[in-house]
Amino acid sequence: MSDPDASLFYVAGATEGTTQWKAENLQLVNWGGFHGHSTVVFAPTTTLLSGASGTGKSTLLDAYIALMMDSNVPFNGASNDATIGRARGADQRSLVSYLRGKTDTSRNSEGDLADEVLRGHSSATWGALAMTFVDDNQRRFTVARLYYVPRTAAKDSDLVRKLCTVDGTIDLRAVEPFAEGKFDKRAVEGRFATLKMHKSYDEFSQSFFTRLGIGANGDGGKALRLLARIQAGHQVRTVDDLYKSMVIELPGTYAAADDAVDHFKNLEDAYKAMETEQAKADVLQHIPRLHDERAQALQNSALLDSLGYHGPGDSPFALWKLLTEDQLLETAEDSNRQQRADAKQAKEEADKKVDHLTTHRNQVADALRDNDSHKIVQRIDEEITQLRSALNESTKQRDIFDQKTARLGLAVANENDFSTAQQLSQQFADNFEAAFTARTEHGNDLQRAIYEPSREKSELIGERDSLAHREGRMDRGLHETRLLISQATGIPPYDHRMTSRSSENSSTSCPNKRTGARPSRRLCSASRGCC
Repeated sequence: MSDPDASLFYVAGATEGTTQWKAENLQLVNWGGFHGHSTVVFAPTTTLLSGASGTGKSTLLDAYIALMMDSNVPFNGASNDATIGRARGADQRSLVSYLRGKTDTSRNSEGDLADEVLRGHSSATWGALAMTFVDDNQRRFTVARLYYVPRTAAKDSDLVRKLCTVDGTIDLRAVEPFAEGKFDKRAVEGRFATLKMHKSYDEFSQSFFTRLGIGANGDGGKALRLLARIQAGHQVRTVDDLYKSMVIELPGTYAAADDAVDHFKNLEDAYKAMETEQAKADVLQHIPRLHDERAQALQNSALLDSLGYHGPGDSPFALWKLLTEDQLLETAEDSNRQQRADAKQAKEEADKKVDHLTTHRNQVADALRDNDSHKIVQRIDEEITQLRSALNESTKQRDIFDQKTARLGLAVANENDFSTAQQLSQQFADNFEAAFTARTEHGNDLQRAIYEPSREKSELIGERDSLAHREGRMDRGLHETRLLISQATGIPPYDHRMTSRSSENSSTSCPNKRTGARPSRRLCSASRGCC
């Protein structure tokens, strides 16, 4: 902490409201790519930040915005590529991504998108921001924010945030021991005497507005919002855009609407949390009963173990087991003995009854043999058995007959129908030979009638195929003979030319030569060598 006596150095006529405050240094702990504790010292006059893309210029500006301004102020445009959507929404940089040091996004083993972070991936982490201001009298005032990030934090509302002002300076490394306790107010204020924790941003901002002289009459909200617009680095294309973005204030209904949306979002999150807790309660409600049952079972098991149930050798349980088995065996033996006696008595009575019935049956048989009516009845029974067998055989024969005559379309229902069917079958048998002979002769006549045209058609087709693949109009048989001679002599078949005399003879004898008609086997039967 700075010396409280520094507040005694005053310039004559100067007051807190008229002195000028300047930023002296900015402390960052676990903010973006600044891992651990880092300090940026500012010059008393002007400080210029320069560096390549990705070196942390926008990260420092966002640290100042997160420290001094309300949570509805968006981070620097260069760090978000766009200002579309709600401030610090899911599609923009957020406190969670800065505090965990998000570097990239990749897919995990399950194919889901996951952030690659420098810290807090599988455990809780913390971070802090602090800006120390110094005035013309070398008095110092520090504004600080402390953050605790739970392992399950997914959005800014899941963070534990503490708003602090310090009358003097503070080294943020000194607050690390309090991170595990989520920066308990009593513990932190008890450790740092000049540190004050504020309950809300309004109380927090009003404290440093008044101390640093920001805004008229201590109302520095408009001044900070104007500064945030200037620092956003957006190109102003028209005067209209200039007035809309830097001069004209948004209506208060916008902020109220954002607060309402955040409120409903918090209500939705609370409702989901309640549902989750209720589901946990439903799952875990049976644990006490199961625990009691387990305790009772362990107690019973311990009792059995004390009686020697599981152990070998002699024990009270082994003795009880043997005595019980002996008693059960004696009871079973007495029961079996009684059942055997009852069964023996029942068998004797049944034997007596069998003997009595056998005697009675023999007496009845003797009486029937002496009675003639019994013989008649026995003979009738035998005839009935024979007739029944004959009926069954006749039924089978009738079924066979019906199957064989079904294709003839005969309906034989009585003896007259059967006689008619016999007469028809006899007539068919008598006329069968004559009809078969006539049918056979007719078939032979048809075959002879179609044989000669078919043969002539086959010869003509063969002649046509032969002429299509050779020169001249020689008969196919002669041409095939010429091919055989050529194959035997080795002379090409078309070198076998006819003499002039034979040609003349052929021209005088073949009508095809004179008329120019197509050769025909029937017309050239006198001389096969003409064509």
